[in-house]
Amino acid sequence: MTDISEVTLFLLLIALSTLFACWAAVYFFTRRSVPGALFLSFCEVAAVFWNVGYFIEIAADTLSMKLTGVKVQYFLGIPFMSSFWLLAVLDYTNFRRKSFFSISVLFNIIPFLTMIFALTMESHDLLYRNARLSEVGSFLLISKDWGPWFHVHVYYSYILLFASALYLGYFVKTQNLMFRSQGGLLMGGFLVPVIASVIYVAGMNSFMRLDFTNIAFTYSAIAMGYAVQKYRLFDIVPAARDRVFESLEAGIIVADSSQRIVDCNSSALLVYPSAARTGTPLSHLFKGSEINTEELLAGKSFQISRDTHIYQITSAQLSDGLKQLGYILTFHDVTRLKETEQKLNELNESKDRLFSIIAHDLKNPFFGLIGLSEILVQDYDTTEDDYKKMLISDINILSVSTHQLLDNLLDWSRQQTNQIAFHPELFSLKDSLDVAVKSLNQIARSKNITIRNNVLHTVLVTADRYMIDTVIRNLLSNALKFSDEGSVIAADMTMNEDGTCSLSISDRGVGMSKEAVEKIFSPSEKQKTSGTKGEKGSGLGLILCKDFTEKNGGSIRAESTLGKGSTFTITLPVNEVI
Repeated sequence: MTDISEVTLFLLLIALSTLFACWAAVYFFTRRSVPGALFLSFCEVAAVFWNVGYFIEIAADTLSMKLTGVKVQYFLGIPFMSSFWLLAVLDYTNFRRKSFFSISVLFNIIPFLTMIFALTMESHDLLYRNARLSEVGSFLLISKDWGPWFHVHVYYSYILLFASALYLGYFVKTQNLMFRSQGGLLMGGFLVPVIASVIYVAGMNSFMRLDFTNIAFTYSAIAMGYAVQKYRLFDIVPAARDRVFESLEAGIIVADSSQRIVDCNSSALLVYPSAARTGTPLSHLFKGSEINTEELLAGKSFQISRDTHIYQITSAQLSDGLKQLGYILTFHDVTRLKETEQKLNELNESKDRLFSIIAHDLKNPFFGLIGLSEILVQDYDTTEDDYKKMLISDINILSVSTHQLLDNLLDWSRQQTNQIAFHPELFSLKDSLDVAVKSLNQIARSKNITIRNNVLHTVLVTADRYMIDTVIRNLLSNALKFSDEGSVIAADMTMNEDGTCSLSISDRGVGMSKEAVEKIFSPSEKQKTSGTKGEKGSGLGLILCKDFTEKNGGSIRAESTLGKGSTFTITLPVNEVI
């Protein structure tokens, strides 16, 4: 009675192991899209064949039937266990390559040959030889001698299992706490059957006559089942975490309920490299910055600058519905958003300035023209000739300045909407200066102002001639506008050591304060100063000068003293001096 109970108990253990292996095979196969799950399902299928075959071997009472059980064990069972396990480990840890399918086939060549040799064992002695029955206590077992291929199979299997253990151990060591626990349970589920197998093979024909390796798979299935329930092993695995977490453009830092860092992705390390140290308190991470940790975790967002980038930091709580588990901090790069916002603000300022100029600066001169022309129309016969000449001169000056304002307004609006084509060509700055002086001679004579052109050399530059002509004309026009009658305006050229030249327009007019000079090229500042004869200006010409000069690779600067005059200088790269 006792003998029967021992055999029955062992068979029940095998059956239990088979049931767990079947459950695990089905469960893993239903999650086959998750890295590692498909090959673990294959492992459990191999375990099922192993267990069923061993059950037949133990339960049978004839040598031929027991050998049939051995063949069942080797059919998709024992030979493939180590290769399937290694592939599961590689797949689970995201060891993906384009040749992964080829590697899978390569790893299974020897197991496939082992299976063929087992199924045809009666015709050769490669795997086993001299199979015979022997009684061990109440068990009727097979005793057999090892063939040469059995050594190949065993050594190959243990090499694969040893490689799996090393790689999985290294992977577990490099992971955070959550994935260490997952990997540790996988390692535990893997090691127990391996140890049982080593003990059985070492004592197969001596002290260890029963194979508990398949029984050990019962523990393996239980361990993996526990991992599934506790850690939801195949809901989120390191491979999936790496693929999603690391592919995020936004930086992510995960902190536990004690506000200590437990994980982060590479994007977050660009902002806070010290976040790589697991366990660092968030308060230490943000120490010395404008970020208040408590306010951040309470829902307030902050912005920080790193190099040329601007990041917005927000937080969200992690919970399972009842218990708070931690926090997720998200770092969004809002640099482009801020740049777009700044451009929109500049466009709004440009639009407001455009409407202001149209409503006032362009409208008011026409009131002057209408008023002066009405005096001539109504009182022409009774007005003295000198007064008539003065009125006509004022109309001319007002017309010229209004025309220049209109030109500037059109150029500026086209510049703001990128409608001015850029056509650089080789030309002489002296020629451009000469043309500008001639076009403004009439206004200069009306104010008895002398323009001295001190530029003697022909300096050739490559630039957009229309833009540079506009710059020179605006600078001379401003100098005339703010110069007293009888004064002198000077144009000078200086050659610089860095291969550039500087063209300066100087006047001895009203000048500007230091504060006005600092703001004179700013589009957001409205510089409206009347000329010495009441000429109106919008400040638009100087902004246009700055845009056009910089577009041609140059620069512009202003120097001025209140009551003594101003000097405006443009600097451009030189091609040749003649």
